[in-house]
Amino acid sequence: MYRNLVLILFSLYVVTVSAVYADEPTSKPANAAAIPTKISSHHNARFKEKAAIVASGGVDLVLLGDSITHRLDNVGKTVQDKYLGEYKRVNLGFGGIGTHHLLWVLDNIDADAIEPKAVMLLIGTNNIGWLKQTPEMTIGGVEAVVAKVRTLWPNAKLLVMGVFPRSELPTDPSREKVRTVNAAISKLADGENVVFMDIGDKFLNKDGVETRDILSDFVHPTEKGYEIWLGSVAPTLKAWLK
Repeated sequence: MYRNLVLILFSLYVVTVSAVYADEPTSKPANAAAIPTKISSHHNARFKEKAAIVASGGVDLVLLGDSITHRLDNVGKTVQDKYLGEYKRVNLGFGGIGTHHLLWVLDNIDADAIEPKAVMLLIGTNNIGWLKQTPEMTIGGVEAVVAKVRTLWPNAKLLVMGVFPRSELPTDPSREKVRTVNAAISKLADGENVVFMDIGDKFLNKDGVETRDILSDFVHPTEKGYEIWLGSVAPTLKAWLK
């Protein structure tokens, strides 16, 4: 009889505990790709230089991104000057960064000092690359950056670039990751203030293969690659910058 009583009490305890935990909401772990994270110290000098340009005001065009955007200031300088030279702009691209680092950059500039007419964003390749974050994490990171930009500069037009292909062969697993990210972030476009543009196919030959004359290491554009990129976006940006 005593044993039966113990079993009954134990059963009641299990049912009660199960009911309590069933009512507790399950929380998702924070997405590291959407948490502002300080950029590497080796970018300190560049960040200080670019932050000073922002603080001085009068910027019409903001370029946001990682090393692909960063290298517009060297490998792509001639092309940048050709298409964008007439506009006051700031290049907030930093090599090796992901979406979370870009959020930190946006948090640590004097964003109120400028009212840009246009912003171009290219970010995410490092998230799914060396940072080894999932496409889903990357998507959340890009969404966070877009939301931040829209908060800082609500009157600016925002051009969101699809992540460029980052592998030589179309069979490489990274191609599918890029497609997954681009399919999701394309939905951020609202047809008015946010426009999405995917020019990835322009970097490939007819067989879908990358070549080093366009993407030198299958990630970073050569001068020819920058010509493809800026030649594609220039009509949109120029229309916004009138």
